[in-house]
Amino acid sequence: MGNVIPAVILGILSGFLYFFPGYPYVILLAIISGVAMFIPIIGPWIVYGAIGIFSILIGNTFQGVMVIIFGWLIETSTDFYIRPRISVQYSEVHPLVFLLGFIYGAITMGIPGLFIGPLIIGITYAAYKIYRKEKNGTTITVDVY
Repeated sequence: MGNVIPAVILGILSGFLYFFPGYPYVILLAIISGVAMFIPIIGPWIVYGAIGIFSILIGNTFQGVMVIIFGWLIETSTDFYIRPRISVQYSEVHPLVFLLGFIYGAITMGIPGLFIGPLIIGITYAAYKIYRKEKNGTTITVDVY
């Protein structure tokens, strides 16, 4: 859920970004942008960059620059704000820890790292909490869902 919902949000916002300047195939471009969010590092920049550079090259400089700027805002807000917020709702881990898990997991392991990175961080955090509780002498209860 922590990766799918932000990708859907990015796809919807990207659809608005492509609709207002009047680009053709808005829905297709929005879907490609949302799916591209699963690609580490470059993500939706495959679409934003291609459309922005193409617009600049054919003479629509303002339109191309606006796609690049608003694309950066959309991608940054979904990657660094929405994704950690959604992931934290399903756990007790601080959002910064999840953000680091997403970023460094993607950088070190590629696409699987988007899923494995936060998982490793979450398991490590849970083990650390158990260790601290045992060290302090308190009883440990494990909730099984």
